[in-house]
Amino acid sequence: MFLEVTNQNPPWVHVILPPLVKCSSTQTQYLLWAQSNWRR
Repeated sequence: MFLEVTNQNPPWVHVILPPLVKCSSTQTQYLLWAQSNWRR
């Protein structure tokens, strides 16, 4: 995505980062959806 995972990164980056990115994108979509519903 926006971060290149290379051999220089510590091992935990591979474990922690993908769920974080997925969570934040889902949360952003939900916030946008909630805002659009709230404005009606």
